[in-house]
Amino acid sequence: MKVQDLILPGARKTVVLPGRGALPIREVSEHIEGTPVLLLHGWGATADLNFATVYRPLAQQWHLIAPDLRGHGSGIVSRDKFSLEVCADDAAALVRSLGVGPVVAVGYSMGGPVSLLMARRHPDTVAGLVLCATAPRFVTNAWERLLMMRFSSLAFAVRNAQDSVLPLRYLAPRFFRVLEATGSLARFDATPWLGSLTAPTSAVITSADHLVLPEDQKLLLGIPDVKVFEIEAGHEACVTHSGKLVRAMEEAIRSVELRILAGSRRRRRSERVRGAVSRVATMGTASQSA
Repeated sequence: MKVQDLILPGARKTVVLPGRGALPIREVSEHIEGTPVLLLHGWGATADLNFATVYRPLAQQWHLIAPDLRGHGSGIVSRDKFSLEVCADDAAALVRSLGVGPVVAVGYSMGGPVSLLMARRHPDTVAGLVLCATAPRFVTNAWERLLMMRFSSLAFAVRNAQDSVLPLRYLAPRFFRVLEATGSLARFDATPWLGSLTAPTSAVITSADHLVLPEDQKLLLGIPDVKVFEIEAGHEACVTHSGKLVRAMEEAIRSVELRILAGSRRRRRSERVRGAVSRVATMGTASQSA
């Protein structure tokens, strides 16, 4: 390994989102052509922890933007309970603030639900989706869901007690916010509305994953025309099989970009046809009037 490989590329900066807070991001803009790529990390991680191994190779082809999600790392701090929906709103606000959209949203693990919600709630900010080691729902057993939600509620209660319990002032700001995310993940279920998504989508399936099971990941096939790229790796592929993951992510992003371009061409042809029909109709009306 070379010394430069230990130094993360790009620059860290903070973007202030009005009404939301200050959001730290890493931006790697060595390659600014093509569709910008928004990298959304997983539960308990940060952008740099999750994507350190993919920044440099992906930056050779795309403009990368990687925020720390709300309640994680240096992400936005709020006294409100953690919500995947609010994370998606943060991400959309970031895209609009930077003026770089629409983007290809790449969601890893928990970043997958954030990407899906972003595409559903803010379709103008999302040109395409790449969903890695993730699923449209994370809990199928009612008892597991109840346990995770109760655990999340307890974490929220403990965090809000930090002002009156001195030791919690040092633990609560980060640790309990991350634990709260389990409840939001337990409630999340996109399967009823996957079929309504219109953004071109690729799914990178980690077939040896014991945390987000492959059969749950394959529920993403409910998204219209989704393209699947499967790798033999576990949930920690970004660390243990970074080479495989990078190659799959590159193929997945290119696949999305090609479909975005094809869709753009179809829309332009359709607009030309409609314009021609409109002109012919106008000429016919003018001839009849004469």
